[in-house]
Amino acid sequence: MRKRAILEFGPFREEVLGGPGSRGLVQEGEDVLPGTPLLEMETFRGAPFFLSLRQGLGLQRWDPEEARPWVLKEAGDPVEKGEVVAQRTVGLLKSARQVFSPVKGTVEWVSWQRGEMLIREDPVHAQPVVVVNAARQLDIWPGTLRGHLVVREGAEVKAGAILAAVPSRLGVQVVYAPVDGRVEKIDDRTGMIYLLRPVEAARRLSPFYGKVEAVEGDRVILRVEGARVWGVFGEGAPVGGPLSLAKEPGPHLAGTLWIYPGPLTEDLYQKARRFGAKGVVAGTALHPLGHDLPYMITEGFGEGAMLEELAAFLKELEGVEGHLNPRTQVQAGGLRPHLTLSGPGAPKEGRAIRGEASRGEAGEAVILRRGAFGGKRGRVLGAAGDVAFPGGLRLPAAEVELITGERVLAALDNLEVIRYEAGG
Repeated sequence: MRKRAILEFGPFREEVLGGPGSRGLVQEGEDVLPGTPLLEMETFRGAPFFLSLRQGLGLQRWDPEEARPWVLKEAGDPVEKGEVVAQRTVGLLKSARQVFSPVKGTVEWVSWQRGEMLIREDPVHAQPVVVVNAARQLDIWPGTLRGHLVVREGAEVKAGAILAAVPSRLGVQVVYAPVDGRVEKIDDRTGMIYLLRPVEAARRLSPFYGKVEAVEGDRVILRVEGARVWGVFGEGAPVGGPLSLAKEPGPHLAGTLWIYPGPLTEDLYQKARRFGAKGVVAGTALHPLGHDLPYMITEGFGEGAMLEELAAFLKELEGVEGHLNPRTQVQAGGLRPHLTLSGPGAPKEGRAIRGEASRGEAGEAVILRRGAFGGKRGRVLGAAGDVAFPGGLRLPAAEVELITGERVLAALDNLEVIRYEAGG
């Protein structure tokens, strides 16, 4: 039977990862708090990479409407190194002109007017040497590259600096440095320019109050005492801060994680963002809200509210330190978003709450999870067999009497039984 955790109590075993060559800064048994440096490593900044789609697709004239079918990625899409981001077929033989992503990262924007794309490199996968295929970008023979260079080997350059330029029918065609660095090598045989990036020191910080259980190479294992609230969907990057139980958004949300039991509307979400909230935990939302402000919903999409018992639990935790990880992977065995509470004031034991799928047995106390009655409670009167629902689907269902006295038919996968277990 399908089950899901709603509220759990620790201890939790949390893994904080560094990168290759990481060095531990803490020792086994040491107490840590949010912001404590755990690991140190050498890394490189994730740089923006500008791609000329017009040049890569072999176009003398760029027509945004004509080019749209050829551009395969849009803003927000993740890309792998070497992945095709634009492609068109040319000539009688239908050969392909392709534009490849030079790095693993995310498409930050596409300029339809200029025919350009910006890809923001993932810092975790950044490499020490960046290779610029200058001859190809300028459409010249590799052996003639030195005659068009603006820089020399050993020169320090900033991202966006011009490395080489040639006259063209459209004015001057240039090659830009995609990153800060030093011109390490200019290869006359291949027409490549090699840029060596400056090394930076980076640290991984603890997101929680806890105790170091182990330091194992490039990772630190923490034992975290406290409570964890599980959600069903979220968006944005992990973030920490004290909880705010304010009823309405306002300046008091600045720097906090806002707990809002009701439906999170677009208006409330944007107000929380403008007032400086670090994140939001709400009962429901009408639709996905984007990545501008990290958020998590505990019940699902619709107009319902947070489970009453969960809302009552969080109501007493004003100011307690929380860490929100809204990342969601919906595949089987994927990641669920969650809020971890640790440190002073965080409950370390209590009644855990879990939900499980209804069997449709008479007498079950259930909650409807979505639809017009989402969030409503009731009691199963009995199984109703397969029922046709709007859209033509026939699903196993049960008859439910709501606490209001109204009787409704609900699909079994829309009914959840709430169980309480000893925790801590």
